[in-house]
Amino acid sequence: MKALAHNLRLVADVGGTHTRIACFDPSSACLQSVREYENRHYAGFKEVLKAWFAELQGEQPVEACIAVAAALQGDEARMSNISWHLRGTALAQSFKLQRVKLINDFQAIAFAVPWLCPDDCVSLQHGAAKPNPSRLAVFGPGTGLGGAVLEQGLMPSTRFSNQPLTPSSAHRSTKSASVVACEPGQMDLAPHGELQGALWAVLQQEHSRIYAELLLSGPGLRRIYAALCIAEGCVAEDLPAAEISARALAGSDALCVTTLAVFCDLLGAASANFVVATGTFEALYLAGGILPKILPLLEHSSFLERFQERGPLRGHLAGTGIAVIRHPQPGLLGAAHVSLD
Repeated sequence: MKALAHNLRLVADVGGTHTRIACFDPSSACLQSVREYENRHYAGFKEVLKAWFAELQGEQPVEACIAVAAALQGDEARMSNISWHLRGTALAQSFKLQRVKLINDFQAIAFAVPWLCPDDCVSLQHGAAKPNPSRLAVFGPGTGLGGAVLEQGLMPSTRFSNQPLTPSSAHRSTKSASVVACEPGQMDLAPHGELQGALWAVLQQEHSRIYAELLLSGPGLRRIYAALCIAEGCVAEDLPAAEISARALAGSDALCVTTLAVFCDLLGAASANFVVATGTFEALYLAGGILPKILPLLEHSSFLERFQERGPLRGHLAGTGIAVIRHPQPGLLGAAHVSLD
């Protein structure tokens, strides 16, 4: 079969809100038949796959790599932000795939880093990044808050300077890469300053523990906004996270502007905690669906100040290269290049 010759791979990025699926052809290194689905319309991932296969034209994939926003247990993934349960062997049998591998969604993003181009990233801090960082972190908010650490000898030219990609980096490989998925969303957060202290007093009336994902996520933006309204004695509007961000970007709502300022400040502190805990001082890639959309606010926020505030480690963190990934499908890109062996 022609499909076997091409060894087409189904790749998926299963988040808490959306699922993205595509077919990767290694002969052209292209993602094809890219589709995005809203999870709320489907009972489970199997139903989403059925919808994708129904739309697929041309050759069928023979293997799959599925990135899931969940902590994996062997061949299974139970998602916390949506009540979906995925099992690789069952999916392989249902869709006649020779091999199915489940990985964490931020593992997939980490595997994507060597394949990113300079235009896929925006630098926040050049730092003292080496041309080929051997150890780096990916971290960021979406429906939840994820992270991973990548170690690899062969890395792309740095995204934190104006150096172009070198010819040697044009032929990249993730075969020697080691990626560890992390669960930074459960790290505790601490308030900083009078305003955040007032917000914590409001939040603790409803939440016994203030952890990173509670605030550093799409739902977290809404929690910060609602708590801020209570602390300020205002009546909160029922705003989705996208609208809060839009008003903040437009400067049309002072409470929304403050909400995003608090969000970026807390993100700086949480990012530093992650880098310090994992020892990834060379490079940090910020990912997730929120940050590319609020990039102008992030660039002019207190993010870097809070990131560097770590006493004797300030110099180390000031030397960390930091970039925001703005590639539209880093999860799919990474899943396309993961070894299934």
